[in-house]
Amino acid sequence: MVEIKVTRRGRHIAFDITGHAHGGSPGEDVICAGVSTLALTLASALAHVGAPGLDATLNSGMAHIACRETKATRPVIQTVMRGFDIIADSYPDNVGITMV
Repeated sequence: MVEIKVTRRGRHIAFDITGHAHGGSPGEDVICAGVSTLALTLASALAHVGAPGLDATLNSGMAHIACRETKATRPVIQTVMRGFDIIADSYPDNVGITMV
């Protein structure tokens, strides 16, 4: 199962994503592919808008993306979070989201 943990502390937000969805054969798992694409998009878009304090580490089976939320980063975060919500709602046995 993919676990997406979203931690908010004041204006700081962090996404910690771990696990595998096991929704198909390795390399053909569309659930993992969707979550991975959103994580890569989040890190790239936050870098593009110059997110303050951006810390991004992306590896197979894990990602950590954190920054300070600003007027520029908010639409990026909201859009990607909506994507995570859609995947978790569509595949509740494979993807879970925890808000802290």
